[in-house]
Order: sequence, then C-alpha cells, then structure tokens
Amino acid sequence: MAHTLWRLAYSLRFPAVAAAGLALGYGIWAARADAVGPNQLVVPFWTDHATIVRVYYDRGQGLSEADSANVSVGSSAGMKEISFPLPLVPLREVRFDPAEETGQFKVGQPRLESASGRFVAKFPMTAIVPRNQIAEFRRDGDLWVGTITPEANDPQLTFALGAPLRVSRPHSLWPQWVVLVIVALAAWRMKRPDEAAKAQS
Repeated sequence: MAHTLWRLAYSLRFPAVAAAGLALGYGIWAARADAVGPNQLVVPFWTDHATIVRVYYDRGQGLSEADSANVSVGSSAGMKEISFPLPLVPLREVRFDPAEETGQFKVGQPRLESASGRFVAKFPMTAIVPRNQIAEFRRDGDLWVGTITPEANDPQLTFALGAPLRVSRPHSLWPQWVVLVIVALAAWRMKRPDEAAKAQS
C-alpha cells in the first residue's frame, strides 16, 4: 500500500510543480493588473424598465460628466450585478443614478473590486442614501427598494463615504513563492519508487 502511494506521489511531482508555478504566475499577473486598474464598483441592482444607470465619482474636483461611467440595463425577474470602472485614486464621493426617468428599482450592498477581481472594500447598507427625486426609499432585508418621483429627469442616490474610499489592498506573493519552493524541493529530493524500496530493505 505504501509503495503504491509512493508511486502515485512520484508520478505527480512534476504536475504539482507546474500547478504551483501556474499559481505564482497568476499571482504576478493579478498584482500587475491591480496596479494598473481600473477598479470595479459592483452593485446588485434591479429595475422594472430598461434604462441607463450612471455613476459619478469625485476624485477631488467635484462631480462631473468627465468622471462618470454608465451601464445600459433592462428589466429582469431578479437582481443582477452591474459594474462600473473606477480610477485608482482616493474618492471623496460616489453618486449613483438608478435611472433617467420614473420607475421602481432595488439596490443591494455595493462593493469595490480590483481589476483582477480581488475584494477591496464594501459600502455598508446605511451608506446608500436618497439624494434627489426619490419618492420612496425603504429597506427590505439586504436590499433598498426605491420609487422615483413622477416626471423625474435626474434621480440620484449617494453612496456616502465617512472618509475617502480606499482603492487598493496589499497584494503579497509570498504564499505562492513559498509553496512553489517547497513543492520544487520535495520533487527534486523525491527518490524513485524502486530506489526508495531498496533503501527500506
């Protein structure tokens, strides 16, 4: 039994090294992607009609069309996650426009992810605040449910920030390096099954 397990481990030594190398390669790619950006603001969202959802962000010069992003969405049966690119700078304010006209919508807890998909930050539900032309806004579990005022042309929410929104987290490659070195050393020092059997006899 032990000899069979040793044969299996010996046959898997190079695939194990390759897997560790791929993990390290992915880590290097992710670190470079996160350093370049952009981040992604991910918002669980639902609306009862097709519209354009916009995000404005203040990097220190106030809100403007130049510092904004938009996504076209359609009506759907359930919540969907929509994403907006955000620059790698501390943000002072994030404004969320759920539609361009009247209707109903739902918003879940927004989060910020890096370019590689790593979690960066999350907005508390209490940070989602109606700002303009929102007739009704109520909490329903882990969602905010809103109704836009009739004849609205600029409905707005604010994702309130107690401090400038952080834009990155440390990206350490030490775990991948350690695993690769350990696996490579183990594979290099591993004896062939017949040699190991002779050494034990």
